[in-house]
Amino acid sequence: MLPEGHKTATVGSKPVTGVGRHESTENGYASATFEQVGVVPYADGIEELSDNLSRLNVMLRLAVSRARALYARGNGHGLDGIAISDAEIDAFLNSGAGTREEPARQENHRDWQQFCQEIEADRLQCEIRAAAAHAIEDDLRLSKTAKHFGLSGVEIDICLMCLAPEIHPGYGRLYAYLHNDITRPQPTVALTLELFARDWRERIEMRRLLAGNSALIKHGLISVTGNRENPLENVVGLDETLLSFLLGMPVEKILAPYPRPDESLEDLILDSVDREALQKLGRALVNIGDKPDEPWIAVIRGPEGVGKCSAAAALVRAVGPLPLLHVFESWEPGRAAELRQWLRRVRIVGGCPIVDISHLPTELADSALLEVLRILANSACQCGFVLSGEIMHLPVSANFPGLLFTVDLKVPGPSFRREAWMRFLHEEGVECEGNEVRTTAAIFPFSAGRIKNTARAVAARFRFENSENGPIDSRFLNEVCRTQCSHRLGQIADLLPTRCGWKDLVLPPDELARLKEIAGAVRNRERVLEQWAFGDKICPRAGVSALFFGPSGTGKTMAASILANELAMEIYRVDLSRVVSKYIGETEKNLDALFEEARRAHAIVFFDEAEAVFGKRSEVKDAHDRYSNIEVAYLLQRIEAFDGVAILATNLRKNMDNAFMRRLQFAVEFPAPTYDQRLRIWRGVWPSAAEVAPDVDLEFMARNFEMTGGHIRNIALMSAFLAAQEGHAISMAYVVQATHREFQKLGRLCIESEFGGYKHLLRH
Repeated sequence: MLPEGHKTATVGSKPVTGVGRHESTENGYASATFEQVGVVPYADGIEELSDNLSRLNVMLRLAVSRARALYARGNGHGLDGIAISDAEIDAFLNSGAGTREEPARQENHRDWQQFCQEIEADRLQCEIRAAAAHAIEDDLRLSKTAKHFGLSGVEIDICLMCLAPEIHPGYGRLYAYLHNDITRPQPTVALTLELFARDWRERIEMRRLLAGNSALIKHGLISVTGNRENPLENVVGLDETLLSFLLGMPVEKILAPYPRPDESLEDLILDSVDREALQKLGRALVNIGDKPDEPWIAVIRGPEGVGKCSAAAALVRAVGPLPLLHVFESWEPGRAAELRQWLRRVRIVGGCPIVDISHLPTELADSALLEVLRILANSACQCGFVLSGEIMHLPVSANFPGLLFTVDLKVPGPSFRREAWMRFLHEEGVECEGNEVRTTAAIFPFSAGRIKNTARAVAARFRFENSENGPIDSRFLNEVCRTQCSHRLGQIADLLPTRCGWKDLVLPPDELARLKEIAGAVRNRERVLEQWAFGDKICPRAGVSALFFGPSGTGKTMAASILANELAMEIYRVDLSRVVSKYIGETEKNLDALFEEARRAHAIVFFDEAEAVFGKRSEVKDAHDRYSNIEVAYLLQRIEAFDGVAILATNLRKNMDNAFMRRLQFAVEFPAPTYDQRLRIWRGVWPSAAEVAPDVDLEFMARNFEMTGGHIRNIALMSAFLAAQEGHAISMAYVVQATHREFQKLGRLCIESEFGGYKHLLRH
């Protein structure tokens, strides 16, 4: 097979080289265009296939002559259906099926050397016509296959021998005639040697083409199956994919390609670092394009939905005309044979393979990547992509016989996420203000692909719930975003209600302002960390952490719930009994799983009584103290690396480790309420639907009992139950009795004088 774009024909005694439609002079030989030497290019792949099959007919004609001489067959033996007659074979060969009807080929070839010269001249003529067609268009699948797999002319003839019975049944009967056995209509090893070998040397060389590591066998283009005891009787068959490809079936019906996106590298929603890395890889691939024999594999790593497939498509587009991309999804260990077969099909139909292993868990990812790279290397792929998850390192023993590139893609920052939200919402026909989108982009670190899917869900839900079109707000966006989060945080933490607002929280003005500053920090992470570049210089992570400290019942849990409500986020309170373990190393594993699920849920993590987990490190006196300190150190590092919102609450601030306090961004004190604050709590604790009698003296309760908001809520609820039990409205008597019960619960001595003029309402 001659190199593409450089075909040689004979004009007189000079070899004429046709290179497209241009003229050139090489090594002193006359050169001319294909048109000048009278070469007619193939109109399509079917004409090319038919022209090559005519050469097979010439070789079959000679084989028939030799078979007749060998078996001394006659005509008209009257065994129709049992034996194949000479007349039937002559009729088929003279029918012109698959031939050009050239009279010169209707004569028996007596001179073997002349016959071989004619065959080689025929093959060369086919190559020249194919080269002329390639200069105009590139849809000749037979010559494409020969070039792609480096097949010789004889190897192409073997493929044609296997292909012929799939086109016309006469070839099967002809093969049976040559086998002298009507039950053997398929081509065999013996028939291959008979057709294409001239002497013993060529028989040996031909036999090698049907065994071992030859191109036809290695790439799975043909199969040799049958009886091992008599290998010459083994059937030679053409691969089904190659058969469909050569017959001109659309590639989309042979092997479904990945949809060809129109995005370029500049269109992808990526941060500047990732975009620069992809552009650098694109320039490297362009340089490799000048060396077609140099294989390469690019490993693109990153979280789900970050755009790995789109990046691969954009890279191939940057290299040149975009070939078909084929994606092998959901690969996992144990499917190696299936992957090898799929890669062979990709090579046959043409295109760039993409193997996606990004769904695999971390413990399987490294070994899976190594296995995929080995399979790609053994499949002789010239190029390809492997998409993986967030793997830290490539296997050292990858041993890929070419160039191996790696690009890590991250979830884009808030500003890029806001751009993606605006773009995809606009495509879905949904209006949303930029400030509303900014809040959602800051809270939910979705990848671009996930934002696109969520925007589609937002549009569908908005049209279902609203008859009139209009802008949507961040609360609506956040609610839909939460439905798109798949996590198991509820198995290790408790979901808290978020029905309260700022008006329900009674705190000093300064503490209340600090809480609102926390909400502002979550909303404005984009501006501070990205636009103002504090993320590059001071604060590399986007997480927000805060400590709420103060006496029990002062509103720490309520404040955390109000923050979640203000940010339209969910909040989960960590059950420490499910996290802390007496076994060494188990606490770290549980905390790591907790933070990973919180990252997936994009929820606020609330540690109540955090001193039990994040307490001070103690002096090492035994092995238990040493491992306890390791736990605390690990927890300090883990919460500092958390990109979400973490809130810790403690009644004993002094028990918190100082190193941990340094790592927190906010600390808010919840002091015991003053008289005015207690009175506000008493007045606001009653629901509007509650039946409260006029004799309830809230000023007296606020003045005489220095209790926190938590205790006040308990008393209000208990008084309501006492009143409901007796079928009355909530009166002062029930409030006094509920206060007495609260004192008993706390182990506090109840002094009648504290109740003043209401002590007669106490029940003993």
